[in-house]
Amino acid sequence: MISANGLYTSTVSCAETKKIITLSGSIGTKNSFYGKWLTLIYTEAFKRLGYTLKYNGYPAKRSSQLSDQGIVDGEIHRVADYANKHPNLIRVEEPHFAIYFSAYGIDPNIKLDGWGSLKNNNYRIGYRRGVKRTESVLPTLLPPARLMISESSKQGLEQVAAGRTQVFIDVQQNITFQLNKSQFQNVTFYRAGIMEKTPAHAFLHKKHKTLAPKLSVVLKKMRQEGLIEEYKAKAER
Repeated sequence: MISANGLYTSTVSCAETKKIITLSGSIGTKNSFYGKWLTLIYTEAFKRLGYTLKYNGYPAKRSSQLSDQGIVDGEIHRVADYANKHPNLIRVEEPHFAIYFSAYGIDPNIKLDGWGSLKNNNYRIGYRRGVKRTESVLPTLLPPARLMISESSKQGLEQVAAGRTQVFIDVQQNITFQLNKSQFQNVTFYRAGIMEKTPAHAFLHKKHKTLAPKLSVVLKKMRQEGLIEEYKAKAER
């Protein structure tokens, strides 16, 4: 607006000029234990850098598209090599935590150790839609007839309980979260093996290339302060 002395003055409020960083992720992750943990971690991390975090959940493919195009500012939770296929994104070098891809079944005789161990048997394997790691690895190891996609960890475990698959592979914490629910209390599941342990990172769009190393420093400091583990305990409550 124009003031009485003829000078232009902004009418934008402080709230409107507040810096917001928007990160996306899969709906499944956002609604899980990991989503709660990530929210706690990155709310504090970006606060230290002068930003307010906005964390949106989408179908995994849509999340990738939005971050690739710079419509959102990045992705909150992806495996370390994610940028290999998404060159518009820059990895925040400090991981927020490590994740385990684990296999669970109801037959205690099933023993697996790493992705390669899936080749030496005839098990039918379930995995969750939208999890990039399992979506990329499993079809290279097994024929389509031995694979079954689920829409959630819960559905994947139900497929095992119903005998449609022998093993379900997903991020371990998502599986154990579901197994603690009453629906599965009368079914005994066993961890058949760990497929992979991998660090997980946030990725920022290249327009934020100067912010990524600053965020990495903050995450490292938070880890040294014990905050990452403290937030994990809060998320588990």
